[in-house]
Amino acid sequence: MFIRERDMRTHEGQARSINNEEFQRVMDSILSHSQFPLRDTAIFAVSYFAGLRAMEICGLNLNDILDSQRQIRAQVTLRKIATRGAKGGNAYFSHPTLREYLTRYLVEVRNQKVADCEAVFVSRVAK
Repeated sequence: MFIRERDMRTHEGQARSINNEEFQRVMDSILSHSQFPLRDTAIFAVSYFAGLRAMEICGLNLNDILDSQRQIRAQVTLRKIATRGAKGGNAYFSHPTLREYLTRYLVEVRNQKVADCEAVFVSRVAK
């Protein structure tokens, strides 16, 4: 079989998005295999629904995502230091599924384990 050179080239650009069924399979896998399932499902939901990259998610602080009544903001302003190309920007946290997973993590895990850390997602708690 003869393969043309143009067929062998790798295509750069935007990666293929996953569909709802694939999203649910990943969430099910996280819930059944992760050591920190609520944190990890919240991280994945933020990535999927808000389109944030790993470094942008790592750079989120509670003051970035919570308003003065401690409710999740619908629109989050990303700090330049945490974004690709140091451009800053906005992310939308209005999708109900994103809000559900993030709220569950914040209420059941984050707010009960860590009081003095500003980061939204915490891997380990110092004793």
